[in-house]
Amino acid sequence: MQAQFDKWLKAKEVHDERQLRRQKNRLLKIYEELKAKSTSSAQKENINKIKTEII
Repeated sequence: MQAQFDKWLKAKEVHDERQLRRQKNRLLKIYEELKAKSTSSAQKENINKIKTEII
């Protein structure tokens, strides 16, 4: 997830709208997958921070 977020940040810096959409979709998909798994409260907090940033 961190690698995808890094790619999203890079795309945001260079204003690459196509890459932004791709990475946002991938991050949201990963977010939904992680939500279904048992994660610690610290992990959930970090995941929610990333989701909040991209939306």
